[in-house]
Amino acid sequence: MMKKILIPAGVISFIITVTVIIIAIYTVPADNNQIANIQPTSTQTQKVPTITPIPATSIPLTQGNGTTVITPTPTIIPSPTPSGKYKDGTYTGTAYTHRYGTVQIQAVITNSKISDVVFLKLPSGGESSSISSYVSPILKQDTIQSQSANVNVISGATLTSNAFIKSLSSALSQAI
Repeated sequence: MMKKILIPAGVISFIITVTVIIIAIYTVPADNNQIANIQPTSTQTQKVPTITPIPATSIPLTQGNGTTVITPTPTIIPSPTPSGKYKDGTYTGTAYTHRYGTVQIQAVITNSKISDVVFLKLPSGGESSSISSYVSPILKQDTIQSQSANVNVISGATLTSNAFIKSLSSALSQAI
């Protein structure tokens, strides 16, 4: 009488995986020259279609119903970034409200450059006050350094940072 040996399913899966890997290693050519030297077994030649590149400005998309739609490439309009290209003055940005409060700024332009950022409105009350007092000097410094609304969004104050960027952009658009 024969004894039955029980092999756990995990071991069987491992053995099958290793076997497949070993077969794959020994059936793939060792170098690319062997692949390049493969000759066709038929004397017939096939015509390969020519691929014509499509300009990046119009990319055709085929919908499920078979119609083709030409989608133009979007135009990215950056916020004002010219250094030394602003008109002198004080410009008030639009107030932007998010769930924690409202952000509104004034941009002060002196000698055609951003010289100061004044916070007219910032979220306040509870934790919003401490977050606002933390992020406002950072956003102000980044703005004066970059001479634009291209400043980093501050982690933990994403909504306030984004509202600041929008308000600053609206102020700087008046100064151009």
